[in-house]
Amino acid sequence: MRRALVAILIAAAVIGGSVGQAEAKWKWSHRVTISGQFVNHWTVSDPGPCGTNGDGTVTVSFKNKKAIHTFVNTVPGTRHWILVGLYFGQTTFLPPQAATASITTVDNTAPANQPPWLESCDPIDKSHCGTKEYRKARVRLGGLDATRLKLDLTGPDFRDTQCQIGSVMRFGDVDFFGHKTPELLIKMPSPRSFFRKHSVTLTATSHDIKSLPDLDATVTNDVTRTVTVTFTKR
Repeated sequence: MRRALVAILIAAAVIGGSVGQAEAKWKWSHRVTISGQFVNHWTVSDPGPCGTNGDGTVTVSFKNKKAIHTFVNTVPGTRHWILVGLYFGQTTFLPPQAATASITTVDNTAPANQPPWLESCDPIDKSHCGTKEYRKARVRLGGLDATRLKLDLTGPDFRDTQCQIGSVMRFGDVDFFGHKTPELLIKMPSPRSFFRKHSVTLTATSHDIKSLPDLDATVTNDVTRTVTVTFTKR
């Protein structure tokens, strides 16, 4: 049903202009920029001999590499909005967009509970911690329903950094927090906002805390995800 409505709007737009204009360039209504951050402040408690104890942080910051050309319109006779983008020269719902992203890992843990029969506990290797490029990052922005967008950040598993990261492996790896969808949900304003204002900025935040068993240890993840999506008239 939704794709049919998009097709109707696109066909109407093309018919309303000349074929030459339609072939030369699609008249996009807005540019979209996306930026956000993922932060997991985790702690680990292992009561075993030489168990790892302490805390650490994983921070991923991202933004799309270049503005996305979009067409925002309303479905005639309803309050619903339509969001389409450019994908290999065709109109469709926004495809994954290349992003610039960095990942910073901090590990403040240390071995504890040294048994008397052991001279010392092996130190924890932290040589791979620090700030690195988050390779092959892509942001995915699409519609969930008539009033919400959903956003996800895809890329390598956070464990690729080879530094301790807690229990959350990716931006959308939050199923154990009870989310119905792994993406971060963004509330859309009234469709009229896109036509009355030069720029519309949307923000969304989620904050979750949960402890999970990990072998003999307990890992607590304190995860905050934020995103800002800005629509600017062309």
